[in-house]
Amino acid sequence: MTSPHPVFGTRILGQAYQPRPGSYVILEDEAGRIALVSTPLGVFLPGGGQDPGETHEETIRREVIEECGRVVEVTSPLGRADHYLWSPKEGTFYCKECSFFAGRIVGEAEPVELDHELIWREPQETWTLLPASQRWAVQRYVQTRRSQTYRPSNLESNSKAVAETNAESGAKTVTVRMAGPADAGRLTRVHPDVFDHELHNHWTLEFLQDERHHLALAIADEAPGGLTLGGADAMLSRDSHRALDQIVGMASAVHYVHPDKPPELWINEVGVATPYRGQHIGRRLIEALLSHARDLGIQTAWVLTDPENSAAQNLYESTGAQQTPTLMYTYQLR
Repeated sequence: MTSPHPVFGTRILGQAYQPRPGSYVILEDEAGRIALVSTPLGVFLPGGGQDPGETHEETIRREVIEECGRVVEVTSPLGRADHYLWSPKEGTFYCKECSFFAGRIVGEAEPVELDHELIWREPQETWTLLPASQRWAVQRYVQTRRSQTYRPSNLESNSKAVAETNAESGAKTVTVRMAGPADAGRLTRVHPDVFDHELHNHWTLEFLQDERHHLALAIADEAPGGLTLGGADAMLSRDSHRALDQIVGMASAVHYVHPDKPPELWINEVGVATPYRGQHIGRRLIEALLSHARDLGIQTAWVLTDPENSAAQNLYESTGAQQTPTLMYTYQLR
């Protein structure tokens, strides 16, 4: 049976999921930034699980006081999304029934959860931080509550609209998001600095169609410094993306399981085109992979780099990684 709501996460056939209703609020400050809660487990929209007998509004008011020390008023509903996930902390498979609302801050209170911090981010920045269902809610908020500013129909386009208002300053617009099989055509337009070698169509399709392979893309709407075209121009002619869109950065990863260990994510490669370096794009790509891994219930991610690669070491440490001593051995099989 098809769900009447958007559904996120991966539902394992035959696995029982415990329903978990929750209520969340999107708050916007005068600068147009969205309120987020930074916790030891990740970054989320303000809100949380409903206690028995609570209304959505009561849940939101209680949770925002506890998490943020703010008193809020719910102003309008935005919709509901379901999210299937595994909670490592509780050892339970949940179907989170998430109801989202717009709201506003009307006062302050004493916070309860002192390891939670209220932070503010631009709407397009939330894409690399939030779980998939909450990203959908921000997208819906942008579309329904701020349509006069954010005209296009998705967060990628919305981020372009933001930067287009600053076009006179020469700002570049770069969107970071996870790729899927439908992006095979887009991967024929890649800046030459991003990948180590020429892309092959059959490997690209195999990668994108494999659920254990993951690719975060940084996509720019202009083309400084050259453009590499592959052999699928016919696909590009049917692509709905702007002609000047090109990939200027990527981060790839694989997740795997083992009989005695929970799933882990191996971050394989990170590449950013030279004209776009120094803009924190690498960090956004890593954060997108980590956010996607959390959506899949993955508890650990790891990456290798050369001892002399200080830039990579700084990148990984800036995204929360801790260095551990290790040795790597390579077999050449052919």
